[in-house]
Amino acid sequence: MKIILIPLGHDKKEKLLDEILPEVLPECRIYWESINRYESKGKSKLGLEDSKLLALFEIILFVIAHQDFRLYKDIYEGTGTKDNFKFAGVNISRLASNAAKGSQAVINLKEFYKSQPEIRDNLRDFLKIFDIQELIEHRNDNEYLHRYNSRLLELYDKLMMNLRLNSEYDFINYQYISNTLLNISDSTSFFTSRFNATDLKEYSRTIRDLSNCHYLQNNSSSGIQLCCIGGAHIEDLRKCLVNSGIQVNIVPLLDYFDEKSSKLAIYYKISSVLERYFN
Repeated sequence: MKIILIPLGHDKKEKLLDEILPEVLPECRIYWESINRYESKGKSKLGLEDSKLLALFEIILFVIAHQDFRLYKDIYEGTGTKDNFKFAGVNISRLASNAAKGSQAVINLKEFYKSQPEIRDNLRDFLKIFDIQELIEHRNDNEYLHRYNSRLLELYDKLMMNLRLNSEYDFINYQYISNTLLNISDSTSFFTSRFNATDLKEYSRTIRDLSNCHYLQNNSSSGIQLCCIGGAHIEDLRKCLVNSGIQVNIVPLLDYFDEKSSKLAIYYKISSVLERYFN
């Protein structure tokens, strides 16, 4: 299997690529990081990301910042938020800010269960207690925020247990996650706490890359598998795929066209760039 990874910038250019790339390569299976696995929309609009593991990544970052707020800026560096998250642009305290960040996990898990109505479990039921609009309305109420953040800590425990019970996630080192979190605290030296937090953040990202690699392998078919993913993940996923015996090339396709160009001009530019790889 051969794969071309195209880094995305999550901007206007990406939207243009989203429209044009399927026209350039109508026979390719195209996987997008911006689409989760449960909402694929045809061969050229296949989802790559596992919403549960994205939620795990987000809730782990929340727990890290909750245990040592000195790490807040470092730990959230390079992470984005969903465009539809209502907290965006609201002036809030650090307590409310971390609650908002942790709520990204809630949003992703709710999206997962919405797309999987047949799944009924304790985690799905627990998500009902989270009301994002209510959180926004109480963003200046510290008592409410402390209760809300306590529920997010409970969500971390329930999500970890939910994943443990599913053999699909046996590759996750749960003990490592738990042990590393024990070494992250504002009562320890900043050096030690930050080292462990950085290591855990990277491992949480690796979990997603491994899952995406396995998913691509399990759903491979004849022809080219073309993956459009975020720039922050591009090299890690490449290494994972190469280690699995898959030939991979990275193409910074967004660098090759101007968003102000006509759709036809962008079409021919993308075609000329990719022609070298497919011939």
